[in-house]
Amino acid sequence: MATPTAAKTDIDLKLAGELAQQLRVDSVRSSTSAGSGHPTSSMSAADLLAVLVGRHLRYDWDEPANPANDHLIFSKGHASPLLYSVYKAVGVVSEAELMTMPGFSRDIGAARIEAKRLLAEAGLGQLSLTLLVRDIPIPHYAGADLLVQSWKEIGINVTQDRRNIWDWQKVVDAREFDIALDFSGDFYDDPTFQLTKYVSPDLSPVNFAGSTDRFLDALFVAQAMTTDPRERTRIVRAFERHALKEAYTVPLLWWDRIVATSSKLKGWNITPSHFLGQDLTDLWIDK
Repeated sequence: MATPTAAKTDIDLKLAGELAQQLRVDSVRSSTSAGSGHPTSSMSAADLLAVLVGRHLRYDWDEPANPANDHLIFSKGHASPLLYSVYKAVGVVSEAELMTMPGFSRDIGAARIEAKRLLAEAGLGQLSLTLLVRDIPIPHYAGADLLVQSWKEIGINVTQDRRNIWDWQKVVDAREFDIALDFSGDFYDDPTFQLTKYVSPDLSPVNFAGSTDRFLDALFVAQAMTTDPRERTRIVRAFERHALKEAYTVPLLWWDRIVATSSKLKGWNITPSHFLGQDLTDLWIDK
């Protein structure tokens, strides 16, 4: 496996400034195209990313799984358009892909009108549902409240059923719910782990929707088996488009973890997942 080289051009600061401006422009364009997002969060971090990518980052963009790649932990969740603007700048995301990344509709008002029309056409103009929620305030209450308010906008009446995790799991396993708000925590940044909620139950017991879709199954297996990073990206994008179109299971919130620690805390190593680094035997307070 090859060792990643330094940033492609080792650009000077003047060119890094120009790159930062382009990243700002692309972040605003993609957010505006989707009608969603926080472009100012992207704009404020553009100089930082331009210098890191253009002058310091050692990364093989054609081989993202290469263990010799540098790791950049970018936890500014609202600035995701900036990350995809970087992908465009280095050539791994096209112009057309960039314009469709952040969302599904440019006009939320038009989307709500269409949703109401479809409900009326199906004879469900007075639809009432129960939303099964884990009895944990963060992030479950926030996600549930967002769903309830959003569905209220299109005339759906939703009641929350908040249960402790054990009762929640029993109801979900028995498939005795209208809609359930689930949770997925990544312990490894890889599609084979991250897409298990969407494939058929005979392949994945954590697909609580109980949906069977052999096309998604085939794409899931294909992306796991291919050794070509660009081909894998293409397959995963096809998986995402089909999964979101069919909407058996739909992603809602992406929760970033920010950890603040005192300088007196010793022996603690920050990890990309709250599933890791739980052995506290070497942790101590210097005071």
